[in-house]
Amino acid sequence: MNQPEFERRHTALWERLDRTCTALAAGQSGDVADFPRDYRLLCQQLAVARGRLYALALIERLEHLALRCHHQLYGGRRSLPRGLLNFLLLDFPAAIRAHRRAVLLGLLF
Repeated sequence: MNQPEFERRHTALWERLDRTCTALAAGQSGDVADFPRDYRLLCQQLAVARGRLYALALIERLEHLALRCHHQLYGGRRSLPRGLLNFLLLDFPAAIRAHRRAVLLGLLF
């Protein structure tokens, strides 16, 4: 498959991913049910474009879109102090409340 055919076949997916990333970055939920699957398809298409030595502009476009999708899907890295604080103040107490019967039973024995 030549590059123009490749672009014609996959442009709709790339535009949909771009719209989804923009919506997620703006805090809107949008239609994200297929987002992980579409991201995997984009990564496969990027690998094909690189392997077939398509134009650098196309490869850079796909790399930029893949990076945006990755950040939306996996989020930024949490700092250790903030993550630990969230765990101690929010997650751990919520887990204790969710499993209070087991915790009380464990405390009795």
